[in-house]
Amino acid sequence: MQVRINDQVLEPFGPHNDPDLGDVNDHSPPKHFIVQDVFGPDTTIDVTGTSWYHGHVYLSRNSFDQSPSVKVLRDGDPVPNIAGFDGQAGAVEFVQQYIDPDTNTMTMDVNQSIYLFELGTTNLSSSAADFQDLVVLVTLGKTPQELEEGDLADASYD
Repeated sequence: MQVRINDQVLEPFGPHNDPDLGDVNDHSPPKHFIVQDVFGPDTTIDVTGTSWYHGHVYLSRNSFDQSPSVKVLRDGDPVPNIAGFDGQAGAVEFVQQYIDPDTNTMTMDVNQSIYLFELGTTNLSSSAADFQDLVVLVTLGKTPQELEEGDLADASYD
């Protein structure tokens, strides 16, 4: 995973171009990263997720490109109804703590978004398109002190 804030490139979990050192698929608890810098109101933030196959890039998708392989969830959006592939958890399992059970909608603060990446297939009508290959929560704060450990970016890969 790689995050770009304006022209600043961050690789919070290891080198984005290294399938071993940058691998967030280590089955540990979700990873957390807090950016301590303060940015202006016209700041752009995008997230890139990459999958690898036999040491080579298989798929790379960026949240800024409006790729159909990246879904963005915000407050009030419907809960994603996307089954997991081949016995994996469905997308709903990765966002469970952000679901309002009474309305069956996403419930987040207005300064939060969740990105769901499909990095395993280009055929988005396939059952393999489960949109849980990389799940990233982005929380924006007015100051770094507003953010507690883990609130800015959670990344998990399955």
